Amino acid sequence: MSSDEGRLILGEAELGSRLRAVRQNRGLSLTELSELAGFSPSFLSLVERGKSSLSMTSLKKVADALGVPMSTFLPASTGNGAIVHRGGAGHSALVLGKPKVVYQLLSSTNPERRLEPMIVLHHPLEEDEPEPVAFGHMGEEFCYVLEGELIFRVGDDTYHLAAGDSIHLDSTVLHTCFTRGPSPARSLWVLTPKIL
Repeated sequence: MSSDEGRLILGEAELGSRLRAVRQNRGLSLTELSELAGFSPSFLSLVERGKSSLSMTSLKKVADALGVPMSTFLPASTGNGAIVHRGGAGHSALVLGKPKVVYQLLSSTNPERRLEPMIVLHHPLEEDEPEPVAFGHMGEEFCYVLEGELIFRVGDDTYHLAAGDSIHLDSTVLHTCFTRGPSPARSLWVLTPKIL
């Protein structure tokens, strides 16, 4: 796990090694996981070796195929008491996808917690880069844009959100969000039930 400006970052190499450990603990070969998750064995091998990355959607498919929550791939949290994050202090973060999306976790990975608050940093897509694949899942989510602009696709509707705007949606509807820039977008999210 590397450090970036005082934050703990779970990047491609760390995520890959955790994925390999879970797969091997389940007694699955790369080919077997490939058949369950719908990705090629060569792609999964690249992910496990830290040579490629997963999007949030892809990580969810792999976790479901392994029969584990996505939080399995994150550092374990301790205790069930109050969780306090001080401004300027180090926070755990998860880096997924290309371009990188950084999820700064603001609570515990304890599965008994019902809300999942996080700060998300979206780096802009390149001009010719495709949008992230829309996906749906159980629950609902709320996003408040702190900086930059986000484009949301929710079902057949498109929403352009700027700093100070927010959106609250039913997560079962196919949805995705991203930014085209010119600078990264930073937003506060609260999801329930937890996805990570």
